[in-house]
Formats: sequence, structure tokens, C-alpha cells
Amino acid sequence: MEKLEKIQMLNTFLARVKHLRGYGDMNSYNLVKEFKSFGKLTENPLPSNQVDDIINELSSPRTWNNGKNNFIQNIETFIDDIKGK
Repeated sequence: MEKLEKIQMLNTFLARVKHLRGYGDMNSYNLVKEFKSFGKLTENPLPSNQVDDIINELSSPRTWNNGKNNFIQNIETFIDDIKGK
């Protein structure tokens, strides 16, 4: 997969994550699972404990917003890694 294709795919995925509505949105868990598979797109895959942290944060109404923000930040980091920053 070309670099530009990877970036476009991740940008589309990022938009989907940004549209999550809040605690209880079952799409959040599906998106985290999908995100785990993106580890093959970059030289520095996301450690599984970070994925687990995102899942834990999304599973509580008190920490859901923080989980979503961390999720977004991780995707943006992936995009930057692919761009070569």
C-alpha cells in the first residue's frame, strides 16, 4: 500500500473516531479493534497496553472523553509516523 493511500485511509478512520457520540456507542469498540489491525501500516506499531488503555477509558462514562481524545491522538501519531515526521 502506498504512503498516500495509508494516510488517506487513516484520515478517513480518524473522521469516524471523531464522530463517536459518547459512552455506550458500540462503534467505539469496533473502531478500537479495527485500529489494532493498523499496526502493520507503520514501523512502530501501537503497543497492546495502549490499546487496552483506550478500551478501559472508553468503558466508563467518567473516562470516555479522555479515551476518545487518546484514541484520536494515537491515530494522529500513526499518520505522522507514516508521513515521516
